[in-house]
Amino acid sequence: MGSKRQWFEEKGSALLIVLTLTFLFSAIVIGATTVVTIETTVTGRYKDGIEALYVAEAGVAVVLAELRTLPDWTPVLGGALSSSASQGMFSGSPSVAGGTVFLCCGARSVFARLANESASSAVPARRTLAWHPYLWSSWNALAGQPGAGQFFLIVLIQDDEQDGDRDQGTDLNGVVVVRSEAVRPDGLRRSVEALGAREAGDPGHGIPASVRVLRWGEVR
Repeated sequence: MGSKRQWFEEKGSALLIVLTLTFLFSAIVIGATTVVTIETTVTGRYKDGIEALYVAEAGVAVVLAELRTLPDWTPVLGGALSSSASQGMFSGSPSVAGGTVFLCCGARSVFARLANESASSAVPARRTLAWHPYLWSSWNALAGQPGAGQFFLIVLIQDDEQDGDRDQGTDLNGVVVVRSEAVRPDGLRRSVEALGAREAGDPGHGIPASVRVLRWGEVR
């Protein structure tokens, strides 16, 4: 009777050890899976952020190339001229892969957010300057790529705060601020801002007009 009881006790102890080890191994596997999932998500988000930054930088380059061909930037600052590559009206919520991007003009729109940023700018002279939409398009449509891309590109132009004419709709000194944003429906976005100055060139000597970049950088 004693040996049988001892056998049951040994069997119960072994079962307890097995269950404990199973629980520990399960916890290790679940923990490892969670870590891998988080790392994969972070890596993917970082990759998407870099892609968005490249799209925003490309937007600045495209607009500066267009500005180079314009004899006067006042129509742009006055809102009378925009890029021929823009899609539809600058309003509502255009569709891209994964949802829509709210452009204008509610409180949660891209345009309202930029206006609020300007109003609270660390540079007092920029607080009263308005952004003027110049180019808005899905990145795939602008780049001529097939398929439904996730990024929508918005490029806006603002008068230089040192213009001196106190008229945000008139370009006096040939310098403007270009702000490019690549936005995704899930809220991911990257912004790049450049300060461009007109270079008249010398047509008589075959030197075309150009735009000199005085400042270029990511906006965080």
